[in-house]
Amino acid sequence: MEDAVRIDGLSFTYHTAKEKALDNIGLQVRKGEFLVLTGPTGAGKSTLCKCISGLIPNVVVGTLEGDVEVAGMSIKDHKIYELSKKVGLVFEHPDAQLFALTVEDEIAFGPENLGLPVDEINRRIDWAFKVTRLERYRNSTPFNLSGGEKQSVVIAAILAMQPEVLVLDEPTSQLDPIGTSIIFDALRNLNRELKMTVILVEQKIEKAISIADRLILMDNGRILLDGNIKQLANKNFDLLMSKGVNLPIAEAFHKLKNKANLDFEIPVTLDEGAKTLSSLLKM
Repeated sequence: MEDAVRIDGLSFTYHTAKEKALDNIGLQVRKGEFLVLTGPTGAGKSTLCKCISGLIPNVVVGTLEGDVEVAGMSIKDHKIYELSKKVGLVFEHPDAQLFALTVEDEIAFGPENLGLPVDEINRRIDWAFKVTRLERYRNSTPFNLSGGEKQSVVIAAILAMQPEVLVLDEPTSQLDPIGTSIIFDALRNLNRELKMTVILVEQKIEKAISIADRLILMDNGRILLDGNIKQLANKNFDLLMSKGVNLPIAEAFHKLKNKANLDFEIPVTLDEGAKTLSSLLKM
């Protein structure tokens, strides 16, 4: 399957720093894949997002080694406005990305700046409203919406640019459970129904694992683990826990497995846990 993102030998040092924020990162993300990046504070996750979006090296100053290609475009050879047609970046705080007086104007801004025909702009606006389920807020002021709704507006505005890759840097960190659910429902639909490539930096890992294809654990600018979430939970449970990865279902069954001296595959989601428990009760 073709890669949406290809990263080779990527290292980056901020101009005011002595240590590398990223250290020899190699990574391929397939088209249509849902990838979750996690790890402790300072692991390099946000820096990696900036590289994938092209903010590094086009805006953020520092020393870059290696390369990142998004949809075949190198971040070294293309400007931000070119890369923004292929990759969209959602930050942690939605208010920092909102400025228009209405939700519709917010979503229209990107396509208008691409110089698209009016008919195409309107088509993209309607499409973005539909896929994020924000139609009822078309004429609302975005600043009056809830945190989850604001973040959905930011996602809709980026989707109107029709990028191939959507990168989100802890989009739910400031949201309550309802707002978090709104965002994860939107991401699930984008990935499963539209086959959009999603790269999500997230600490609320228990919310993401039910829809993600793959988990990457980072620390000190390096990738420590990369693979299927269930396989990692079974083979590398102690390392995940030591780095602050919260997997409550896996943790509960890990304790049960050790105390009862049983041999079974550790589940990671609630549905998997219910099935595993049902099987154990029949033993």
